Amino acid sequence: VYPLHFSPGEEKELLMVFYKPGSSIEIPVYLWSPAAFGYRDYIYNLGYGAFFGFIAICFLASAISYIILKRVLHLWYTLYVLSVFLYVLANLGLAFQWLYPQTTDLNSIIHVSLSVIIFIFFCKFSQAFLPYRESLPRVNATLNGISYYFLASIFIGAATYPAVKQISVYWLPVNYGIMLVGHVLVVMGAVYLVRKHRQDATLYLISIFILFSFGSLQVLR
Repeated sequence: VYPLHFSPGEEKELLMVFYKPGSSIEIPVYLWSPAAFGYRDYIYNLGYGAFFGFIAICFLASAISYIILKRVLHLWYTLYVLSVFLYVLANLGLAFQWLYPQTTDLNSIIHVSLSVIIFIFFCKFSQAFLPYRESLPRVNATLNGISYYFLASIFIGAATYPAVKQISVYWLPVNYGIMLVGHVLVVMGAVYLVRKHRQDATLYLISIFILFSFGSLQVLR
């Protein structure tokens, strides 16, 4: 937040430089009065509090369920919720502000890495919740292959970051394309499984629709 002071009729020219290579960037630039900014900040803080509170409840409930029931389904969901929480922190700039304010490049790396990790946990949870292995073995094998590819990409990218950074403009679109294919396979597989596992598959698809709807609203915002 940068306070600006204007006299009546005064004009000012501002120069802003943004540098974030190898990653997309959002530049939400607004001009508010102090009262309008205070109201906006109050509403946003309420929203963030509700969101992070909901994430905390989901995480604790799933973690406790895993400890008690020992079902891998709850473990994957716990890790998925945790990775989403960390991704949102990075996406909002809160992780950079609180955890590593002196490291400017780290946020881009974490942003990309967490999107991959979220996808991996999303696939593993989906495979544990619905019988992809028994009913759709080829889809299940493809999802496993994509997950292993992304897992290897994380380690290779960490070990060879300077080289990967140079080709990120080509590598990232390819990875996001593969991720899109994985999401389509998961959703289409769930649609196919509605015939044999109507209750579980329908509940899953409703949850995915709500998740993607909120994600779309966040992007469009």
